[in-house]
Amino acid sequence: MDEAKEARRQNAGRIKPTGWDSDPGRRFGYDMAFDPRFEGRRWPDVEGELRSEYGNWFERHGYAPADDLAWERVRGRVREAWESALEVEHTQVDPRTGQWDESASEYRRLWEERDSAPGDRWEDVEPGYRYAHEMVLDPRYQGRPWGDVAHFLEAGLPAWAAAHGYQVREGESLWERLSQSVRHVWERAIHRSP
Repeated sequence: MDEAKEARRQNAGRIKPTGWDSDPGRRFGYDMAFDPRFEGRRWPDVEGELRSEYGNWFERHGYAPADDLAWERVRGRVREAWESALEVEHTQVDPRTGQWDESASEYRRLWEERDSAPGDRWEDVEPGYRYAHEMVLDPRYQGRPWGDVAHFLEAGLPAWAAAHGYQVREGESLWERLSQSVRHVWERAIHRSP
C-alpha cells in the first residue's frame, strides 16, 4: 500500500489541509487539535503535552526518529496549525446580519444568478459561501484583499468544515472545490466595504 493511501486510511473521515501532509509540524498540530485529549484547549494549556507527544507521533507516522531539537524546529508550524483549527469556531455569528440561515437565501440567489449551471447543486457550494461569509467578519482578515488572505483561508477551511459537519469525499480537495465560491463572497464583501 503506498504512503498516501496509508495516510488516508489512518485518518479516514478527517479533512486535511491541502499540501500539509509533507509538513510534519503542521500535520501534527492539526491532528492533535482534533484529538479528544486536546480538543478545544488553547495553545498555552497544551504546548507542554504536545511537545512530549511529538516524538512518538513523528515516528508512528513514518518519519525518521525525532532528535532533541525536533520540537524547536516545528513548534511555530504546530502552533499555526493548532490555532488555525481552533480559531474558526469564533466567527459563527455575523453581527450585522445574524446567523447563517438568515443570509443563506441571499447567497443562494446570487449563486443561481451568477455561477450555477444546469446540474449544479447549491449543497455542493454552500459551504464555501458560508465559510467566506463568516471569515469576512473575522477581525484577523477584515477588509484585507483576497491575495493577502487566500492562504490563511485555505489553511483554516478544513478545521472549519469539520467543526460545521461538512464532509469531504475521498481524494477530494475541499479548497479546490470551494475556493471560487469563497473568493466570490470575499471580493463582493471587499467591494461593498467603505
